[in-house]
Amino acid sequence: MLTGCILRMLRKSGKRDGNGRYFSATTLQEFLKDNGRWDSYRKLVHTILNDAFLIDEDTWSEIRHALSEIFVLNPIPVEANEYLAFHEEEGPQDNNPLAGIQGDTLASLPENMIMHPDGFKVEISTIHAVKGETHDATLILETKNHCFDLETMLPYLTGDLPSYENPNGDLRATPSAVARFKPNQKFMRQFYVAMSRPKHLLCLAIHLDRISTLQKTALERLGWNVRELPPPALEE
Repeated sequence: MLTGCILRMLRKSGKRDGNGRYFSATTLQEFLKDNGRWDSYRKLVHTILNDAFLIDEDTWSEIRHALSEIFVLNPIPVEANEYLAFHEEEGPQDNNPLAGIQGDTLASLPENMIMHPDGFKVEISTIHAVKGETHDATLILETKNHCFDLETMLPYLTGDLPSYENPNGDLRATPSAVARFKPNQKFMRQFYVAMSRPKHLLCLAIHLDRISTLQKTALERLGWNVRELPPPALEE
């Protein structure tokens, strides 16, 4: 998660790798090693992770300075500087992001993040925005762009596609609500990006009405753990 934040900071700074692309976790490591800054970067990451609840404004200023030296950001661009601004919440437990969280309550954080009561953060984002990032776990939520994306591409997960009648080379370029055969190159690229982000856990969320019993069985045979979740309870 910290690597993702640093990659986002580099994007806001306009920093790119030797090929003119935004850094990924892999190219970032290569860049730091090639420039003799890998050890300094690892020490800084260790400090941030181990002293997260003890960091005050002065300490954060030192961390910002270290980041600017490691990534040669002098001065730090405005957008990146705003992203790195120190924020301190009011209250007796300012430095603890879990303060005030009780039971199963989720806490809202800046940058489209939420804090789970168990102590981990969840980022809500688009597939395009997380390209090049690596996550511990990724949940892909079904969306609709002319047609439902997960429903459309599910046959590729069950093994029904591609087929002799419908090879990948014949896929249409973009989604269509009226086409008889709806799989398309755009959805294929998006799901390749989304499904290759997590290191440990990949989850897909699709409406119960858009997956058949045969498809569930096929997925389970291929090693997927298929679960039906009850609808959320309505508040009185």
